[in-house]
Amino acid sequence: MTFESLPYRLEADDLRSAREQPGVRTLSLLAGTALAAGTAATVGGLVALIALRPSDGAIGETTVRLAVAGWIGWGVLAAIGLWFARKADAATKQTPDGPTQTLTVEEAGLRLNGRWGVSEIRWEGILRCEPRGDGLVFVCRDGALVMAPARAIPDPGWREAVAAYAAERLVDEEPA
Repeated sequence: MTFESLPYRLEADDLRSAREQPGVRTLSLLAGTALAAGTAATVGGLVALIALRPSDGAIGETTVRLAVAGWIGWGVLAAIGLWFARKADAATKQTPDGPTQTLTVEEAGLRLNGRWGVSEIRWEGILRCEPRGDGLVFVCRDGALVMAPARAIPDPGWREAVAAYAAERLVDEEPA
């Protein structure tokens, strides 16, 4: 069985909505990691200030160094993470509309036909398929997305049928 979409172009709004897709790797994950690491270092420094304080009430020199290093580390990691997040947001906002293409869902996998050529993705390379109100999204194992907006697949029943067809063919384990 083969399903083929109407011709469509991915627009900037389609790409922005894709960032909300769970499991998608973007540079903003780096920002979250940097903020979490910096917060952990800061909390660790504060715990060290409280827990390692000598009984006479004086704070040891090593404890102060740990706290200051944690705060500096948090600031540096947060700045780096936020810089990457801003770059990712700017790239999404400036993405030009893509060429007209069609998505074909077939026995072997997915095929995108467009002005720049043909791309094929086997079912082994696809993690999941999600029918959404704004279209159909295939999440690949490498974090890439294959999207067909609702205007390319106007019938919600068709989107559900494609998702069911895909679910039968998805491979649970990553290929060797």
